[in-house]
Amino acid sequence: MGHAVLIDGLTTMALSVLDIGRLKPDYAKLVWSPELLNTMDPKGSRSTAMLKQLGGEKIVLSRVDTADALQWGLRMGIGLFQGRFLDSFSKPAHQRKPGATG
Repeated sequence: MGHAVLIDGLTTMALSVLDIGRLKPDYAKLVWSPELLNTMDPKGSRSTAMLKQLGGEKIVLSRVDTADALQWGLRMGIGLFQGRFLDSFSKPAHQRKPGATG
């Protein structure tokens, strides 16, 4: 049985000081926050370059609680997501909160 290494709890601050690609994790979990909209864009930053080096299929965007978070992650090429916004799609319609989409 194999094991996988996941670096959890990455923030923009952590990405600014750590070279994630050098650590060679199997997966990295980036914590969503609205500040990502202003500090990282698909066209370039040091943090963006590191995420691209690791590969979107190895990045998990966590705390995806809004459509904005999901859309940003998709624009960044991220392929794995966790969060309440996504969880709401797996609930039957009668159990969803009013105003939730999906």
